[in-house]
Amino acid sequence: VDFGEPRNISAVITKGSGENPEWVTSYQVLYSDDADEWNPIKDDKGQPI
Repeated sequence: VDFGEPRNISAVITKGSGENPEWVTSYQVLYSDDADEWNPIKDDKGQPI
């Protein structure tokens, strides 16, 4: 998702298929300052979350 400018995101909602027994099992949250190089969000110890 390109918000066009920096934004604080405080929640992410995922949704499975309404017609089939399918659902999201994992995802990554990445950020970029230039839409070219993407970096994972990290915890206080520097580990990707």
